[in-house]
Amino acid sequence: MKKIFISFCSIVFLRWVLFSALPLTTDDAGTVERSKYELEVCYDKCKIQDDTSEHSFGLSFKHGLTEKMDLGVSFPFLIEPKPKESFGPVSIGLKFSLIEEILAFSLSNQLGSSEYFLNGIFSHQISPAMLYLNLGYQSTGIGDIEGSVSYGFALEYPVKKFDIVCESLGDRDGFQNYSIGLRYNLKDGVAISTAYSNGFNESRERIMAGFHYEF
Repeated sequence: MKKIFISFCSIVFLRWVLFSALPLTTDDAGTVERSKYELEVCYDKCKIQDDTSEHSFGLSFKHGLTEKMDLGVSFPFLIEPKPKESFGPVSIGLKFSLIEEILAFSLSNQLGSSEYFLNGIFSHQISPAMLYLNLGYQSTGIGDIEGSVSYGFALEYPVKKFDIVCESLGDRDGFQNYSIGLRYNLKDGVAISTAYSNGFNESRERIMAGFHYEF
């Protein structure tokens, strides 16, 4: 059970560290502006029914390569349980905008691994809220082992300097977990955030805190 738990947390953690705007896991269709940079730092705690906990810290850095494409790298760090090697595998990803702020796709890979994650992204404004939909495919990189499909649904509602967010993530067996969170925009391009998530059918409790900076 512990292996399943750590795998679940690590997959979720790496995905939103690399692409989505904290505290969401579900990505939006926007890309970093050309020649601009985006830095995100986050702390993540996961816990399951038997009280096994995993504490992680991560940093992601993205750069706008063109008006329609950005490049990102993420560096995860496992705090607890203490492993022999605290630094996890570095991930790299590309995000391409097909229709500005509406439709995009991203491709990410852990360096040294044949696995990759391909994600289709749709964003739509239902004033004043924003709706985000993701449909992803995790390839194993092995010809005779089938990959997995995942999807995400998120809503973001602005209230003055705050953004109230909620989302649900699922796979072929249906929706698996939900999240609720809050983002506080200190100023344009600078924000802090926090979120709580858990599973619908089994305990997958997760608490995160993050910092977002654009420059």
